Amino acid sequence: MKKYLIPLLIFVTFLHSQQVFEDKVIARVGNEVVTLSEVNEVYETYKAFYPTASEKELKNAILQELVNNKLILHAAKEDTAIAQPSAEEINQALEERIRYLEQQYGTENFENLLKNQGLTRDALKEIYRGTISDEILVQRYIERYVRPKIQVTPQEIRNFYDSYKDSLKEPDMFRISHIFIKANVDSAQEASALKKAQNFYNQIKKGASFEDIANRYSDDRESASYGGSLGAIARNFFPQEIQEKLDKLNPGEISEPIRGDFGYHIFKLVNKGDNYYELKHILVKVEPKAEEWNRAYQLALSIKNKIEVQKQNFEELAKTYSDDESTKELGGDMGWIPVNNLPEEFQGKISALKTGEITIIKDQLGYHIVKVTDKKTGRTPEFSEIQNNIKQHIENQKIQEEISKLLAQLRQEIFVEIKEF
Repeated sequence: MKKYLIPLLIFVTFLHSQQVFEDKVIARVGNEVVTLSEVNEVYETYKAFYPTASEKELKNAILQELVNNKLILHAAKEDTAIAQPSAEEINQALEERIRYLEQQYGTENFENLLKNQGLTRDALKEIYRGTISDEILVQRYIERYVRPKIQVTPQEIRNFYDSYKDSLKEPDMFRISHIFIKANVDSAQEASALKKAQNFYNQIKKGASFEDIANRYSDDRESASYGGSLGAIARNFFPQEIQEKLDKLNPGEISEPIRGDFGYHIFKLVNKGDNYYELKHILVKVEPKAEEWNRAYQLALSIKNKIEVQKQNFEELAKTYSDDESTKELGGDMGWIPVNNLPEEFQGKISALKTGEITIIKDQLGYHIVKVTDKKTGRTPEFSEIQNNIKQHIENQKIQEEISKLLAQLRQEIFVEIKEF
């Protein structure tokens, strides 16, 4: 967990959490305290980004970070060399934080969230004025006692480049065309899956736990273990018709069953911004029967034969046969794609193809007749292009090392008590 992000997150979390947590002191650091509500608020923000961590594990990590912040805050308040932030500085920092929130949530959504909690912008600033003041003090302490110790030599930058330049290499790029043959499902399978999804939806609307149903019944077993949590997903990841349905949801609301590529999804909106949704889902898969997979494969073989043996035009065949509506009128052209952006089942096979060659690749939806129309070998950036980025990376590493040493020293000097919770 990145250090010294915690004060910002406490400021942001009022938008994430509508629950009222029991407030009790669970740690003391000198004359500073950490409360259970602080840990729980930050947990509400972090949990979507650490889906594999248990609640206890993540809360303990958050508690340690809060204690670390309080250690430096206590030291900063006791140090007469650290100037107290002025009202003007605090006001400026609060304004910057408000702008950050508006960017994240969108102005209209942000205003609605304030209204729903009976707050104005000025009231929000007053609530978090002390938090921002503390954050500035922590930053000043680090700037005074940590940053002056940090030096990065030209030789260190060069050594890093020489050691890691292979991993800095840009990915190989492929220009790909495809003809997609979908393995279809019959109407009976479709109706059965929709009925099952509708049943789950009705149970949740009557009060059943979304997370419990996801855990027990969702066909996406990877997310099911975490109550269906998908974390934050870019808005443009979804087709337009799904975006429109998700846009109508408010945080905490669920969608009726929505047909996706793999079956029916019931989405629960946790949070959203201009460019992302934070979601949970329950998936009811709709899978083709064996005979349908065989039909799709035989058709793919037939089209491959038309291209390779009968020398028919790939682009015209894509317009005739492809089930990918977004590329068929382009003759199957998918444009330039970095190899590491391709699905795993595609990467090895496509990397082995020469320009102009084709192959058949199966995925979860059907068969792709894939043609490599062009390729570019990824280049390793020159030292001069990235030396500033390398310097920043090394500086950040050294700062974290020095902060760890500082915290160990402060723990020897400042009283720390952490309670079970």
